[in-house]
Amino acid sequence: MGFVTDLRGVKEAEMRLGIAASVFAHSYEAVLILDAERLIVDANPAFERMMGESRTEVLRRHVQTLYAAAPHLDFPGVWHAVQAQGYWQGELLGRSPQGAVPQRVSIAAVLGDEGYPHHYIVVISDITQIKAHEQELEHIALYDSLTGLPNRRLLADRLVLAIAHAQRHRELLAVCYLDLDGFKRVNDQHGHAAGDQLLVEVGRRIQSHLRAEGTLARLGGDEMVLLIGGLQSPDDCAPLLERVLQAVHQPVPLPRGQGFVSASIGLSIYPLDGDTPDLLLRQADHAMYEAKQNGKNHCRRFAGAEPMVQAPLHGPSR
Repeated sequence: MGFVTDLRGVKEAEMRLGIAASVFAHSYEAVLILDAERLIVDANPAFERMMGESRTEVLRRHVQTLYAAAPHLDFPGVWHAVQAQGYWQGELLGRSPQGAVPQRVSIAAVLGDEGYPHHYIVVISDITQIKAHEQELEHIALYDSLTGLPNRRLLADRLVLAIAHAQRHRELLAVCYLDLDGFKRVNDQHGHAAGDQLLVEVGRRIQSHLRAEGTLARLGGDEMVLLIGGLQSPDDCAPLLERVLQAVHQPVPLPRGQGFVSASIGLSIYPLDGDTPDLLLRQADHAMYEAKQNGKNHCRRFAGAEPMVQAPLHGPSR
């Protein structure tokens, strides 16, 4: 009976080994087996498909060579975690036939009878699609769906950074609140689809005049905010704002004719008019309403200053 029991145990062990081998061979995730020196001793077919290297090409190579594209990776820290906890999981930049790809990597230590790692199991998942989806969601959260401009949330972040930059470099920053004059009439005469088309074109025109570090954001409706940094005096932004006013004032081709709008711009200057994002935006908004009430199609600085820029009027009066 003892012989039969032993034979049954051997068969059960063989069956478990067969199942493990089948899982290794058919797993969707790439799997590596490392020896105690972290050299690759086996790789499954999924690894070959994912990484673009055959099993024979990677045998006896150190696993770290697979992640040369991740120069800032703390490999000593990874292995310290594996030694201390028996396990590590994180995201690395790996290689594939298509180039560098983001991967989720899990490393588990297999302990021998003496209690020290005898082998390591490395499981690698390609998370390219997950990352692409995350980036898409991030873009939706931070950018206006119509114009592609930064939205209110991203503007808040950009404004904080712009203030910090201006403070660090002892520069001035202009916060410009822009509202389109005559936009409602375009919507009423041409329809909301045409109004959307006009907003996209106006945003494109304004952006074409900005330097790389400038920010144009859409808050909603026909309201936008423009950040202009690197100023030494408040008047330094006047030439750019003049170009913006003139660009906005040019007719916009629409499916049923042309749309005519102009811009009223209010601005506040950091740190002369305020030193916090909320205060600067409120003051610029207030100045914009003053610009609207005093003729439109011009720029007015906060605190009731005279119009800084007056663009020549063309086309139908507003």
